[in-house]
Amino acid sequence: MKQPYIELNAHSTLPLILLGEHAGFSIPPHSQKLGVSPESFREDVNFAGDHGTRHILFYLARKLGATTIIGRYSRLLVDLNREMDDPQMFWEKHHGITIPANIVLSETEKNSRIERYYDPFHCKVSAHIERLISLGKKPVLLTIHSYTPKIAYGDSTEPN
Repeated sequence: MKQPYIELNAHSTLPLILLGEHAGFSIPPHSQKLGVSPESFREDVNFAGDHGTRHILFYLARKLGATTIIGRYSRLLVDLNREMDDPQMFWEKHHGITIPANIVLSETEKNSRIERYYDPFHCKVSAHIERLISLGKKPVLLTIHSYTPKIAYGDSTEPN
């Protein structure tokens, strides 16, 4: 199995660590798109992840040489940008669309997703923080997100 994240510039000594918690859009085939219709993914480019952030992170990683960690999977599977006790860690409804597989999510499946996707990402981030500290650096985390007008302003494309 692939790592649930993409890691770039793993040995960089720059104190900057770039993060893309929502840069992934993948949902494993066995999850059957979490019961969401294919149209929902096509109609809203930011539904499953933050559109454009992966491109920005790859660009910045190349230009700056900073360690970069990018989530490979969709926030609909497990939201890497949430604390463990956050009720939106497993979105039941996102952008107004119900996520059927997350409504009936058992504790066993939640724990499985945490172990498979969430923990490895956060352990990798922690390892890089510790590595930089051991080099006498003060790590700075920069997380990249994007928003569409629909998210920023509700269903309107203009600010209120």
